[in-house]
Amino acid sequence: MYRKIEDFINDWTYEYQSTLKVFNNLTDESLTKKINENVRTAGRLAWHIITSIGEMAHRTGLTFKTVDSNSDIPTTVNEIVQVYKEASEKFII
Repeated sequence: MYRKIEDFINDWTYEYQSTLKVFNNLTDESLTKKINENVRTAGRLAWHIITSIGEMAHRTGLTFKTVDSNSDIPTTVNEIVQVYKEASEKFII
């Protein structure tokens, strides 16, 4: 439970930076790899994380311009990182 908005922003910043490190360690080739037929590709999982930012925020009543979950998954890590940064920053502004 958060008592101050600042506490949430501090946690969000930590999680954002941690996820960004993971995304930055992906390669363009890894985005389409499947290690098992029953799991998402790294690209699909990254896209799910990105689109969930807006989806979850909207469920709480927060509204801001976000990524359309039906849009195509980016094909490069640079695009994924850029979209993730934008979505994350819009969430806490």
